[in-house]
Amino acid sequence: MFGTVFDNAFPGQTLLDVLGNGGGELDALGRHVVAAVLNAASSDVGYPWSVGQVISAFNGVYPGGDYEGLKNTLARMNEQGCPLN
Repeated sequence: MFGTVFDNAFPGQTLLDVLGNGGGELDALGRHVVAAVLNAASSDVGYPWSVGQVISAFNGVYPGGDYEGLKNTLARMNEQGCPLN
């Protein structure tokens, strides 16, 4: 469940559910934060932040913070390329 990892911005939804949410603002941030925590948790991905940093960053902006700014930061890191290709 999303709420077992992050502040519960998506009640009743799993991490996979949040990845499938369409829309912008909080939904877009949700997609990128789930991708970021998965990237950070992988030993095969040289992600710039730790899992703890990703979680803290989300919990620091939710509720009502700069969703767009954090989403853009995570998007840049998430889209750096994949070593698994």
